[in-house]
Amino acid sequence: FFNPSFAWMNVNYWVDEYIDGVDSDQVLMVQDDSVLCHTLNPHLWKGLALVGAVWSPSECKNFAFFWNKWTREPSEGIDQLLPANYESFCGNDIGPQGNGGLSLRSRLWHIRAIQLCPHTDLSGIDVDDTLTPCRVSDYVNEDGYFAIIFSGMKAPLPTAYEASLFSLERFYPQELPEEFVGPPPHNIKHDVVMSRWGNAPAKLQLYHNMLTKKYDYAAPEIMRRTI
Repeated sequence: FFNPSFAWMNVNYWVDEYIDGVDSDQVLMVQDDSVLCHTLNPHLWKGLALVGAVWSPSECKNFAFFWNKWTREPSEGIDQLLPANYESFCGNDIGPQGNGGLSLRSRLWHIRAIQLCPHTDLSGIDVDDTLTPCRVSDYVNEDGYFAIIFSGMKAPLPTAYEASLFSLERFYPQELPEEFVGPPPHNIKHDVVMSRWGNAPAKLQLYHNMLTKKYDYAAPEIMRRTI
C-alpha cells in the first residue's frame, strides 16, 4: 500500500480518471485498514465536499496554523488574501474532520480546492505561471491538505456529529469532545442518525457504524456486536 497523496493532490487525477456525465461526482475511498459495518447510502451524503472521521481537538490549532501559513506568508504567486476566521475551524458543531482512510468525496470540490490552493510540487498545475490566493509547499498528507482547505474556503462539510456517524478513528459519536458538540447529553441524536443512515436498524446502536483503524483496539465484546 502506498501513500495516495501524490495522486489525490494532483488535479489531473480528479479529471482524467473519470468520465463526466458517466461517473458520479461522489467518490468513496476505502483503504485496506477500513471495515464497513453496515449499508452505506451515498445519496444521503450528497452535496458535501468531504466526509471522513473526526480528529482530536489539537488539530484545530494545526488547521489554523497551516491555513495562515498557506494564505498569509509572503510567497511568489499569491495574488490576494482569503478570509481567515480561525474560530470557524472548531466549535458550533464543527470539528476537524476528513480522515481519508474511509471517506466520501466530491470530485468537483477537490478540483476547486487544488485550483485554489495548489501544492507547488504535486498539484499538476504550473504554479510558476498561475496566480492563486493560496499555495502549499509543505509535505502534508492529502486528507489533512483537503480538510484544511475545505474548512478555510467554507466548503460544505458535515458537522462533527455527522462525520462521526460516517466513520471513526478516535471518537464514537457519544465520545465527541465538548469543543465540537457542546456539553452532554449528545450521545444519540436520532433525527441526525436517520437523516444520514436512512432506514437504519430499529436498534440505533451507534456502535453499528463504519470503523477505520479503531477496530484494532476496540473491545472484543463491541466488535462482536458490531460485526
